[in-house]
Amino acid sequence: PDPEDVRRLILVAERDDPLFAVFLRVAAATGARRGELCALRWSDVDLDDGGLTIERSIIVVNGGVREAPTKTHNRRLIALDPGTLACLQQHLDQQRDVAARCGTSLAGDAFVFSRRPGGTHPLRPDNCTSSFERLRRTTGLSGFSLKDATRHLAATRLIAAGVDVRTVAGRLGHSRASTTLDVYSHWLPGRDREAASVLGQLLDASDEPSSGGTIKRSARKA
Repeated sequence: PDPEDVRRLILVAERDDPLFAVFLRVAAATGARRGELCALRWSDVDLDDGGLTIERSIIVVNGGVREAPTKTHNRRLIALDPGTLACLQQHLDQQRDVAARCGTSLAGDAFVFSRRPGGTHPLRPDNCTSSFERLRRTTGLSGFSLKDATRHLAATRLIAAGVDVRTVAGRLGHSRASTTLDVYSHWLPGRDREAASVLGQLLDASDEPSSGGTIKRSARKA
């Protein structure tokens, strides 16, 4: 989807489902998997240094959900932009307020994304998908999934912006950059053409006459 569509979804969610609006913002900003975000606890979030740590995931099992290692069994630190940090800070303040009004408190290991006062139970990954589908229908959009609007959007836009593939792989939680290339290689030809242009300009500049009056060499065509 176009980033403008994702911004529109977040704005509508802020009105209809503020918790899911924060989930969607963090998902699009990090490219993290839905289960990884469902497992996120406030102890994993560093609002001062501007990052969060991904080291577990919520999976759906018979009778409910349980925590499990990430898909690659790796722990990773993801930097956050100022807007997403501000969104999380506001969400934290609201969760603390709700917990206090319900006669409880928000523990440090409370789940970031929870509909229970005190953050005692995480969102279910499958319910996040259902929430997204309802939100998308409300906005009249179609043709893309929650994963498209978050994880795929983050990866393709970072690659298109020229961020190196190793960094993109690290944010996504791919154990190898080659995995990122396998999945998102269709976004690379445009960057490769720009790379060719940069090198060509450097080589053309080296063909300019020197101060000693050297005649410019003719470019050889392939």
